[in-house]
Amino acid sequence: DPRRFSYTIRLINDHLHQTFYHKITGDSLRYWLANHDNVTRFRAAIWNRLVSTPLREEIENDEGVSNLVFTLMEMPFESFRIFSFIDDLGVHTTRPGDHARREDHSVHDLQRSFYSAYFAGHGLKVQALFLPNGMVGSIWIGSLRQSDSGVVNVSGLNEYLVDLLRGYPSIRVNGIEQYPATYGDGIFAVQTCIVPRYRNVRRNNLQMKITRRMSGLRQCIEHCFADHKMLFQLFSNAMRLRLLDGGRQVRKLLQNSFFVLNCYYAFNHSSCHFGMAPPSVQQYLPIDEELMEPPSIEREDLGGYIYHRRGNNLR
Repeated sequence: DPRRFSYTIRLINDHLHQTFYHKITGDSLRYWLANHDNVTRFRAAIWNRLVSTPLREEIENDEGVSNLVFTLMEMPFESFRIFSFIDDLGVHTTRPGDHARREDHSVHDLQRSFYSAYFAGHGLKVQALFLPNGMVGSIWIGSLRQSDSGVVNVSGLNEYLVDLLRGYPSIRVNGIEQYPATYGDGIFAVQTCIVPRYRNVRRNNLQMKITRRMSGLRQCIEHCFADHKMLFQLFSNAMRLRLLDGGRQVRKLLQNSFFVLNCYYAFNHSSCHFGMAPPSVQQYLPIDEELMEPPSIEREDLGGYIYHRRGNNLR
């Protein structure tokens, strides 16, 4: 019976989750950032692209004629903090409980928990941190209803980065000692280790130049999401992703897809945007590595809501 293959897929999905959980989420960033020399190399890779690529500008002369000029960014490496990029990916799923035979209001509350008016649908949101060596350092999966800034707060990413980067040589910016940071778009709030783009910048000043240049460099994480969409077209079919009947399996499947994406990058070295090659598969998955077990799944946090296993449903 071909339907038996679904059991095999679930076993593989559970095996990848159980074995490689901390290679893509959980404590995965410790693999990349525990060695502070890696943080310095990541900063240097992004800084080199920032200062070595000419910036296109139009400057008016005294006669009001605009001239096209190309200038280089001037920024000392000692005050440059960015070592990675952060963004969120929305994945559409079915409406939870749409096919359930219930007449109470619990189904409607559940649907609202995963509904986003911005995306006009239900689903999950993946927060990804992309490193300049072409690898996804960490992901965190929440509800599509939450904004990108809300997902950061719920995931505790900032506090986790502060703990990992404690002891790193301080970076002085305007005379203030600060931590290395990850860079995101304007929706994120300024935190200790998270830096959004400048807002309300004026034309032809330094902040505008940095924003324009960093916006171009930040496209690497959008390319990563495009690779994910092309390689794993399952997530383009919302009807196959049912949260009520198989919420845990859907979340594990989404999590494992980014782990497999990292393996794809390690095999092909296809995401080198900053002159740093991804590690080989032997480096990323050493045979003698002692892998930690994932956290208990008796009670799982799915998008900020606690669910219990009752029969075949997640409630």
